[in-house]
Amino acid sequence: MRHSCLAFTSVFGAALMVVVSAQQPLPPRPPPPSPAAGQPAPGSEQRTPARGLRPGESPQKGTATLRGFVVAADSGNPLRRAAIRASSQDGRSNGVTTTDAQGRFEIKELMAGRYTVWANKAGYVSMTFGQRRPEQPGTVLDVLEGQIVEKITLSLPRGGVIVGRLSDEFGEPIAGAQVQAMRPRFTNGGRRLMPFGMSAMTDDLGAFRIYGLTPADYYVSASVRSNNIMGGPATITTTGMDGFATTYYPGTPDVNGAQRVVVRVAQETTGVIFALSSARLSTLRGRVASSTGEPQVQWMVQLLPRDGVFIGGMPGGMAQTRGDGSFEMTGVAPGSYSVNARPMRQPGEEGEVGVARVAVSGDDVDHLLIVTSRGGVARGTIFTDEGTPLPLRPAEVFVSARSVEPDMFGFSAMPKVHDDWSFEMAGLFDRRVMTAGVTGGSEWVMKSIHLNGQDVTDSPVEFSPGSALDGFQIVFTRKKTTVSGNITDDRGKPLLDATVIAFADDPARWGFATRFVRVARPDQDGRFQLQGLPPADYLLAAVQEMEPGQFQDPEYLESLRAQAVRVSLNEAETKVQDLKVAKP
Repeated sequence: MRHSCLAFTSVFGAALMVVVSAQQPLPPRPPPPSPAAGQPAPGSEQRTPARGLRPGESPQKGTATLRGFVVAADSGNPLRRAAIRASSQDGRSNGVTTTDAQGRFEIKELMAGRYTVWANKAGYVSMTFGQRRPEQPGTVLDVLEGQIVEKITLSLPRGGVIVGRLSDEFGEPIAGAQVQAMRPRFTNGGRRLMPFGMSAMTDDLGAFRIYGLTPADYYVSASVRSNNIMGGPATITTTGMDGFATTYYPGTPDVNGAQRVVVRVAQETTGVIFALSSARLSTLRGRVASSTGEPQVQWMVQLLPRDGVFIGGMPGGMAQTRGDGSFEMTGVAPGSYSVNARPMRQPGEEGEVGVARVAVSGDDVDHLLIVTSRGGVARGTIFTDEGTPLPLRPAEVFVSARSVEPDMFGFSAMPKVHDDWSFEMAGLFDRRVMTAGVTGGSEWVMKSIHLNGQDVTDSPVEFSPGSALDGFQIVFTRKKTTVSGNITDDRGKPLLDATVIAFADDPARWGFATRFVRVARPDQDGRFQLQGLPPADYLLAAVQEMEPGQFQDPEYLESLRAQAVRVSLNEAETKVQDLKVAKP
C-alpha cells in the first residue's frame, strides 16, 4: 500500500483527509503523466482547456475509484446533493456525481492519472481538494490503475453575500438588471475585471442578492440588457431614447471610480445601493453578406467590448441575421466594439466569418456592412523528428492558431488531420501563432513548426482574407524535457500548498500564451513535475497565495527573479531540483 493517512487543512481550518487502499498489490509507480506542450489541464498547470470528446468518441474508462465526503465547514454536517467532479490533467478521464444523504460520493472507472477533485453546492464556496486559501489551486491526486482512493473529505464554507438595490437617477427601482461581483485578474495578456461567482437579477423593487462568494474584495457592476440572445422581443425598449450604461458601485460608469465591497465568509454585506448612470443608447443596424455578396442567413452576430473589461455578457447582446442578412441590436451604450459574425454552427474548413469594428457615441449606427470571408488557409503536414509518421491516430492530434492580439476575435476551424498526416485550417485572420499537440498523456510533444523552410515555432504568421499558405511542417518529438523535485518548508517537510512556476530566463519569451511559462502543483507527496518545456534556460520558483492567472504577468515574474533557481534544459534532458517557497 503506497500511502498512509494524509491529513490536510482547508482554507477555513476544516480537515481534509485522504486514505489510499487497494484490493491487490500495486505495481511500482511510473512517472506521473504530464500534458504535452500546449495541452489542456483543467484546474491545474495548463492554460488551455481540455479538449472535449470528438463526435462519436466515447469517454475512456479505467479501474481506479475515488471515494469521499463533503461536509459543511462550520458544523461538520454532511452536505447532500453537492456536485462532485474529478478531472484528470491530461483530459482523458473524468467523472461527475453528487453526494448522497450522508454526504458520501464515489466515482468509478477512472483511468490512471493526476486528478483534481472539486465540490460545489449552492450557497457554499466551491472547493478543490487540498485547497487552503481562497482561489488557490488544490492538491493533485496521483492515482494508479486499479487503485481505490478513499476518505477524500472536502469542507465547504458558507459563501458570503452581497445585498443591494438599484435605481435610476430619480430613485425609481430598476427591475431586470444584471448585477455581477467582479475581481481584477491577469488574463489574455492584461489585467481585467472578471466576473466571480453567481450573478443576480434585480426584482421589481430593484433589489438583488449575490450569494456563494469567496471572502474577498469585489467590485459590483450592473447593466440592463435591452435585447435577448437570439434578438427576440426586448425586455426594456431603449431605441432612440436615453438608457443606462454599465455602472459600477457606488454609481459611476468609469471603472477607475469603482469602490470595493468587502465580503466575509458566511456574512451578508448589505447597503450596496446605487443608481445606474444614464446614457444615450444607440441602435446598431447592419447586414452580413458573403464574399460573393449573398446574404448570410441565420448567422450569429456578437457585440464585444474592446475596453478590456469583461462583464459577463455583451453590451447590446447578440442578434441573429434575418432572411436578407440584416440584423439589429438595440440599447448599445457608448463605447468601442468589435462586431463579429459567424455561422450558428461551428465553422468547418469551408466556413466564412466576418469582423467589423465600430465606435458608438450615442447616435444610431445604420448600414453597417460585414462582409464575411473564408479567411486565410494554412496547409501542411505532420511528422516526427525521427522521419516517421506519428505512431498515433490522427484524431489524437490537434492543430490550432491563436491570435497574437488577446482580444482579437477570430474563429478558425479545428482542422481534421487526415490519415496521410496532412491538414488544412481555414478562417484565419490577422497575425497568428501556430501550435499543435497530442490529446491525453502521450510521450510525444510538438518540437517545431516550419513554413517553407523558415522556423515559425513561436513567431506570428500573417494571414489575409483569401490567402493560402502551404508548406507548414509540424514536427513532433518524444525527446521531452523533464523537471521534477520536492517542495519543502523551512523545516524540510513536504509543502503541498504551493505552485511551481517555470519561466524562461529571457523576458522576451514571457508573451501572451507563451510555451516558455508553465506552472505545476505538487501531488499528495509534495512532489512536482513539468514535462515538455522547450529547451531553454529557465527560472524555477515555488510560491504561495498567487492570484489565478498571475503567472502570466511579466511584472510578477520579474519580481520572482532574484529568488528563483536557474535551470538549463537541453533536448530530452531530465533535471531534479528541490525548491523552497519564494516571496515576491
